[in-house]
Amino acid sequence: MISQLFLGSALAYTVWSIACLEANVRKAREFKVPVVRLSIDENNVFWILLQRSVVSIGSPSVGLHPHLQLGPVWALVSPMAINLHFADPDTIQDILMRRGDFQRPTKELKLLELYGPCISTAKWDDWPRHRKVMTTSFNESIIKFVWEEALRPSGGMVRSWAGATGAGIESY
Repeated sequence: MISQLFLGSALAYTVWSIACLEANVRKAREFKVPVVRLSIDENNVFWILLQRSVVSIGSPSVGLHPHLQLGPVWALVSPMAINLHFADPDTIQDILMRRGDFQRPTKELKLLELYGPCISTAKWDDWPRHRKVMTTSFNESIIKFVWEEALRPSGGMVRSWAGATGAGIESY
């Protein structure tokens, strides 16, 4: 009985995922860009837990530089979302200049509000107020100090890793 319930739930989830994926693929094709299907959402808890053990099937070069094969604009489509990826500097510049015209991923950013609203999670109309408060704290001299302090332990970590790979420890 329990096995039937488990199998039924797994089948229902699979059918639902396929239906959502196909609906998102149809929406993404309206953009007239190459579409890459991802059968499971990259933020899915099971995927996050199992992704290291799943063997990658396909060319490693496609995973590293997909814009070389797919072009400067392409869509990564999963059952939960459509993510457009850009490799064209002019398009990226245009997007950054018109950031108010695009929706922010508020659902994903909600986790950052653990201790209250912050500049990363602020809505566009509230963002200037957060920025005004932050700019006095993060001036050029402080940023330079923070970078120098962050680079010191990071450099040590990189040297440690480089020594470990030379000693025969597997590197990914």
